[in-house]
Amino acid sequence: MQSFDPTVLIVISLILIHASAAVFIFYRPKDLLPRTYDPLKWIAFISGIVGAFILANYVTAICCFILAVACFFGYKHCWNDIPRESEWGNFGDIFVESVTASVGAWVFSFAFRPPPFGASSLVFALAGYYACRVYFTYKSAEKIKDAEFKQFAISNLFNYLHPLAYLLARHYPKRYPPLISRCMEISLAKFAKVLRDLDKANGKTPSYEPDFDFVRSELSGYTVTRRSVPAAWDFATTDRFFEPIYSIVNILSLQTSP
Repeated sequence: MQSFDPTVLIVISLILIHASAAVFIFYRPKDLLPRTYDPLKWIAFISGIVGAFILANYVTAICCFILAVACFFGYKHCWNDIPRESEWGNFGDIFVESVTASVGAWVFSFAFRPPPFGASSLVFALAGYYACRVYFTYKSAEKIKDAEFKQFAISNLFNYLHPLAYLLARHYPKRYPPLISRCMEISLAKFAKVLRDLDKANGKTPSYEPDFDFVRSELSGYTVTRRSVPAAWDFATTDRFFEPIYSIVNILSLQTSP
């Protein structure tokens, strides 16, 4: 009985992969189909997966090598925007891990090769492991980036608080001309609300003094910059909470512009 020549399947798999890639690269419908309903791209995606599944059974070593390289550079990319990446990203360990896992998968593929597409299943399992590895690394790196961005934003914002409080509580708003007086009242109310809300977020009882007296007492006691931001807040929450400070700065800068 003549043995089966796998060349036909390899050629078919390459055609499916290249056709799928061509659709994703060159297919650009111009308002013909909504993004949520594009069957051609789904067909291309499925055909690409089928082609890769067939090909992985016959060129297992190449597939394992490509996955190892993709895992290493994907892991490295997760730490790109972190200044102390050499401290956080252990690239030596991930290099050894990716090489060991890929070589091990390639060796074990010889045992799984007799059943139909057994080696392909092993390669896809390896790809799933690498994808999870890079995903969880990405999440860990994002937490570190978010904490650093949050700390940077807090340090910058707290630099505004004392001079801003001094400017707002220097004189009663009524002592300014009418238009400036109204702007000072709005800014003072926004500033006092930020301080009270920050006290509430930290579990403290906020002061209910008039806005001017409250801000002036905070200024005289140097407590305006002694507050802390809740540790549970991420960068987006912190930045959104302090948006009124930015609006106060914009209001006051407009009043001083010629």
